[in-house]
Amino acid sequence: MSTATTSDLDTVVELCRLTSHFPAACYLTNSDGCIVAVSDIWLQRFGYAKSDVLGLYERALFSRKPAGDDAPQSAQVQRCAATCDMIHKTGDKIKVSVTTRDMPSGQGPANHQISIVEIIDADAELKDALLRKSFRLEACLEGTNAATWEWNVQTGEARFNARWADIVGYTLEELEPLTVDTWLSLVHPDDAKASDAALEKYWSGDAPFYDVEARMRHKDGHWVWVRVRGRAFTNTDDGKPEWMFGTHLAIDDERVQKEAFSQNERLLDRTGAVAKVGGWHMDLAAGDLYWTHETRRIHGVGDDYVPTVDAAIEFYAPEARAAIQSAVEKGISDGTPWDLELSLIRATKERIWVRAIGEVEFENEVPVHIYGTFQDITDQVLKSQALKTAQRWVEIATKEGEIGLWRVNVGDSTLTWSDHMGELFGAEGANSPKTLSDWTALFAVADQANFATQMSNAIAHKERFDLEADLTTTRGTRARLKLQGSPVVDRNGDVIDIVGACFEITNEHNLILEFERQRARIEVTLKAIADGVVVSDHNGLIDWMNPVAEALIGCKLSDVTGVPVRDVLQIIDEETGKPAANPLQQAMELGRVVGLEANAALLTKFGSVRAIANSASPIYSAEHELIGAVCVFRDIVEERAIARATEYRAKHDALTGLLNRDSLEQAIKDVLADPDDIERRHGAAVLFIDLDDFKSINDTYGHIVGDQVLKDVATSLDNTIRNSDAVGRIGGDEFVVLLNMVADQERLALTANRIVDAVHSVKYNGLSVGCSLGATFIRSHDTYDVVLRRADTAMYQAKKRQNNKVEIAS
Repeated sequence: MSTATTSDLDTVVELCRLTSHFPAACYLTNSDGCIVAVSDIWLQRFGYAKSDVLGLYERALFSRKPAGDDAPQSAQVQRCAATCDMIHKTGDKIKVSVTTRDMPSGQGPANHQISIVEIIDADAELKDALLRKSFRLEACLEGTNAATWEWNVQTGEARFNARWADIVGYTLEELEPLTVDTWLSLVHPDDAKASDAALEKYWSGDAPFYDVEARMRHKDGHWVWVRVRGRAFTNTDDGKPEWMFGTHLAIDDERVQKEAFSQNERLLDRTGAVAKVGGWHMDLAAGDLYWTHETRRIHGVGDDYVPTVDAAIEFYAPEARAAIQSAVEKGISDGTPWDLELSLIRATKERIWVRAIGEVEFENEVPVHIYGTFQDITDQVLKSQALKTAQRWVEIATKEGEIGLWRVNVGDSTLTWSDHMGELFGAEGANSPKTLSDWTALFAVADQANFATQMSNAIAHKERFDLEADLTTTRGTRARLKLQGSPVVDRNGDVIDIVGACFEITNEHNLILEFERQRARIEVTLKAIADGVVVSDHNGLIDWMNPVAEALIGCKLSDVTGVPVRDVLQIIDEETGKPAANPLQQAMELGRVVGLEANAALLTKFGSVRAIANSASPIYSAEHELIGAVCVFRDIVEERAIARATEYRAKHDALTGLLNRDSLEQAIKDVLADPDDIERRHGAAVLFIDLDDFKSINDTYGHIVGDQVLKDVATSLDNTIRNSDAVGRIGGDEFVVLLNMVADQERLALTANRIVDAVHSVKYNGLSVGCSLGATFIRSHDTYDVVLRRADTAMYQAKKRQNNKVEIAS
C-alpha cells in the first residue's frame, strides 16, 4: 500500500485552491462531514465568508436534513440529488437541490464527497422528493427481500408487504385496514413499551436507527420473535420525522443459538486483544454472526451489541457493499479467500477504512463457517488517496458546472487547458493555443490589453485574476466569458504558475443588460408622472422615490435610502394631528391594495401639513415572495379646501354664517331621535326668535342696513350660546336656538332673557333691535314640526305683549 508523498500533498493543496475559481455553488466534505473547500459562487449566493464555513459540519448549513442523503448507492459513482432548505447567512431558508457524488473505489477515496448546490422551485423539489421516496422503497424491497414496512408517523398510515403478514401467519387482506394499530394489535404489550423507547431513542438522535426485538402474536396463538429495524426517510418542514421505513426479521432460531457461540466469541476477543485485529465468525447453517471485542470497537458499538449479517453489511459504505457481498458469495461458491480495503461507516457515523480479510471453511465440500478479521487502515488510505480525491473533485465540479480550467507557466509562458476551454474559445485539438501569446490573440482587440494587464499583475504582484471579456469564436458565435485565477507560489514566495477557471456568462450578461434597460425605462416613466411614488423593500426600508415624492416630502432619495418608511412617509389625521397607519406597511401586512383615510395628510420634513390622496400595493416576485411595496400619492390641498368650502355652504346661511334651515332641522331631529337620551341630559329646548318691526328697518334704511343688522344679530346670538348648543337662521328675520341640557324651566327662562338682551344690544342708527322669543322644552314623542310650531306659537304670544318679551310654552 502506497502513501502520499510531500509532492502529492502539495498538489492537493494546489487543487483545493482552485475551488475559489469555480462558478458553480459547490463544496467538498471529508469523512467527518466537515467542509474542507468551497467555491466563491457558493459564498456569494449564501452570504458567507470562507472563514465562516471551512471546518463547519455540513449539517449546520441545512434547516432540515436533505431528504435524499440516505439513498442507497452501488459500487459505481452515483449522483444523489437531494432537496432541502439551506440556511443563508441572514437566517433565511432557501430551497435548494444538492447534487452529491462520492469518490468511486479505485478512483479516489469514497469518504470524500462533492456537493453542487442549485436553487430550485417548489415543483422541482416535489418531483425530486417523490423520486427519492420511490427509489428507497424499490431498493428496500429488491435489496433485502425481507418483510418491509412503511409508517407515516404524523398520520398513522402504514404499509406492509406480504412477507410481513406471513411471519405471523396472515395475508395482507386479513389484516386490512393497514395502520400503525395493525402492528400495535399484534405486538406483545411489554415489547410495545420497548418499541416506544427505541423510537424515542432514535428520534432524539441517541441511536442511528430504530432497532428493537419484539414478540408478535401468530395467527395460531403462539409468540414469534422478530427484529424490527427502521429509520426515517422524510422529515416535516419543522424537522419532525414523517415517513419511516424498515424491516422485520424472524429471529427465533438466532436467539436460541446465541449462547452456543459465546465460547467462540471469547476466543476471538482474546486474539484481537493480542494482535490488535478484530475477528469474526459466521455459522452458515444457522446464519449467526459473532464479533470479537476489537471488531465491535472498530464498528463503534458496545460489547452488548449483537451483530447480524444484514447489520454487518449495512456498516459498509453503500458503494462498498456490493464488493464485500460479491467476495463472500465467491468464497462460499469456490472457496476463494478475500483481502479487501473497503470504506465502513461506524455506529458513530464516522467513516473509516478497514482491511477486511475472510475465508470460508468447508466440510465434505459444503461451506459451513466463515472466519475473518478487521483492521482499521484509515490513516494509510487517506494519505494515499488525498491527491486522487482532489483530482476527482476538480474533474466532477468542472464537468457539472461546465467550467474550463487553465494554467499558464510563468517560466516559459506555456499554456495548458481543459477540453472545455477549447469549446469555450472555439479552439480545440490542434487549434488549441500553446502559449500565453497565442491565447491573448483569441480575445477581441478591445479586451487584449486588459487581459495582458491582469495577467501581468497576477505574476508581478500576486494579484487575483478576474476578467470578463467578449469573444467571437472560430465558429462565428458571440460569447461573453468570465475568467478567474490565482497565482501559485513556491516555497520561496515566487510565482511559478497562474491557474484558474473560465465559464460562459453570455445569458446572464444579456439578462443583466435587459434588466438595466427595463429599470431605466421604468425610472424615466415614474419620474415623468405628476404623482409622488415611494418604493420600500420587504423590511419596510426606503428603496426608491421619484422627484415629485422628494418635493412633497421635502427630502432627497440619497438621504433616506435604507431609512424606515415610517420615518420618511409620515401620515397624520389632518383634523386631529394624530398619526395614521402607514399605507406601505399596511399593504405588506394585508397583502392587498390599501388607500388612505379621508382626512389623511402628509407631515413634510419642513413641518407643514399637506392633504394627500394615495394608494399602496404590495410587490411580489415571480415566485410569489413579498419583496416590498409601492405607494402612489398626490397633493389634494386645493381639492380638499374646495370640498370643505362646498360642504360649509351647504350647511350654513349665506348671509349670517349661522346654520341654515336644513342643518338646524337636522340638529333638532338628532335630539328627537332618542327620547331616553334627552331625559339623561336633563332636557333640551327650542327657542323661536323673531325681530320686532324688521320690515320698517329695510323700508326706512334699505336692505344694506337690514342685512348688516341680521349679521350683527347672528354674531350676538352665536356669542351668547354655549358650544354644545346650536343657532340658525330659518327665515328673513327669524332665528331658532337649540339648547341642550337645560335643567328646568327657571334655567330656560334665564337663558331666554339673556338671548333677548343680546339681541337688544345690537344698534342701528342709535336704535336698539327688539325681538320676541317663544321657548318650549322638547317632549317625548315630539316631532320636528310639532316642537317648532309650539315654539312659534309661544313667540307670537310674546310679540303681542311687545318690547322684548319672552313666552315659555306650558
